[in-house]
Amino acid sequence: MTPPFTISGAILGTKWFQDRRRRRLSFLAAAIVLGLLCLFPQHYKAETELLPQEAGGGLAQLLAQQGSGSVLSLSSLTGENKSVETDLTIARSHVVIKDAVNHLHARFPDRTRNVQAAMIGFKTKLTIIAIRGSILQIAATDHDPAFAQALVTAVADGIRTQIAAVNLEGNRLKREVAENRMKDATQRLANAQQALTNFRIANHLAEPQEQLGAGVGALANLQGQLVGRQVQLAQLQQVATPDNLQMKVVETEIASLQKQIADVQSQSHFEGAPGLVGLSATSATYFNLYRDQITAQLLYTLYQRYLEELTIDAMSSNENIETIEPPYVHPERQYNILPIALLFVTIVLFALAEFYDVRPPRGAR
Repeated sequence: MTPPFTISGAILGTKWFQDRRRRRLSFLAAAIVLGLLCLFPQHYKAETELLPQEAGGGLAQLLAQQGSGSVLSLSSLTGENKSVETDLTIARSHVVIKDAVNHLHARFPDRTRNVQAAMIGFKTKLTIIAIRGSILQIAATDHDPAFAQALVTAVADGIRTQIAAVNLEGNRLKREVAENRMKDATQRLANAQQALTNFRIANHLAEPQEQLGAGVGALANLQGQLVGRQVQLAQLQQVATPDNLQMKVVETEIASLQKQIADVQSQSHFEGAPGLVGLSATSATYFNLYRDQITAQLLYTLYQRYLEELTIDAMSSNENIETIEPPYVHPERQYNILPIALLFVTIVLFALAEFYDVRPPRGAR
């Protein structure tokens, strides 16, 4: 009975494979060569670990906390935090690799003479991953330990430079929007102050605090804070989900302010001053103008503080990465992966050939 044709059977059935001595010596020679190639040429692995930081750092956070008593920071509403995927994309970008080639050209001119070929070679040598804790791990393998370490250092510097460029560009766009809103807030505040002053002079009224008493002044302040919180909530709803913790905090503050305003308005008198229901039309108009001024002042302070934070972010844009592990060369010996894989395949083929020789298919002999 003739066995079915197979490629492995056709190869193992040749005279060369049937000669046991020749077959075993050939597999042995191939295994020795591949075993040597697993060790030589020797490769070295250089590595570094980086921890990207938020632009602005502690000073911007401290500035935001200083104003959190009455005015929230806009930075919590505009998506300041970047994900580790963003940093990883920047680290693997074309710009970073090209910057590393330019950086190494003076020290290794022979390996960077052709920029395109050098970039392709660098990408094959580099391994950039994100490990636990949003840490970027950069590793490079090469037969020259000095070059491997220099490559890792150049890539780390390129990542730092590119993240700074991205932060500055985002800062510029945010500043343009904030400055436009600041102009509107400044004009709104000036108009509110002028309207209040004109009304007070025309009706021969004193300052709002003296004219309306402490109770009405407190009511105006509460309503001004309420309008400011409502503006912040509207901005937050555009960039956050309903389950966002910041949104829930703002909603809670709005509910609290509305309750306080309702309690104040329900009173007939404010510590000796006439109640809101009993105010004359002139006093009521005066109160509305004063409230508009408080609201305009809150918005002005909000955008002013945000511009200060952007200034700090721009000044500290280069301080965007903390080095967890400086570039170093692994002391352990590195093995060549491709010869190891080929050695494994050779061993498997040798085992198949021996098994075929001992137990050939029925009808093969």
